[in-house]
Amino acid sequence: MAARNDFLKKNGEATRALLADYVAALQWSIHPANREKVVDFMATMLKTPRQNVELFATGKDHWRNPQARVELERLQKPIDAMLKLGLIKEKLDIAPFIDLSYLPSR
Repeated sequence: MAARNDFLKKNGEATRALLADYVAALQWSIHPANREKVVDFMATMLKTPRQNVELFATGKDHWRNPQARVELERLQKPIDAMLKLGLIKEKLDIAPFIDLSYLPSR
């Protein structure tokens, strides 16, 4: 999720509520007991055969932090690779742009 600081300051309470609901939904969706329901829902919503979404939440798809916390190292690594490849001209440190304070406490 990306948002401007002025928006977050004006809508902090609503942002925290949205993120709390997102974390609850994420935790429910990755819980093994709910996997079949999630896969059925995804297939229906994406209008695709179930087999196309069966990898979801099996450990074979991409990893999701259950608290929806961004891991700076995971985000910084591809940016550093872009610098090395010459796709960007200057080193970019993303840490100052990440604010986890709106997420629910652990």
